[in-house]
Amino acid sequence: MAAFATADLGYIVEVERFTATLDGKEGSGALRVTTIFRVEDGGWRVAHRHADPITTPQAIESILQK
Repeated sequence: MAAFATADLGYIVEVERFTATLDGKEGSGALRVTTIFRVEDGGWRVAHRHADPITTPQAIESILQK
């Protein structure tokens, strides 16, 4: 979805899709992922990774407290 890099730092923002089988039941999902890289010992290394499940949009009224 997006990527950026300098000489020493970079990041990617993407959607990771997966399928899995657990106890004989198959499922799938998607994660919104941000991965940050930095140069270390002459190569790119993952410095940080954060993932959230993608949820469906909700109406604002459904989350406001009265």
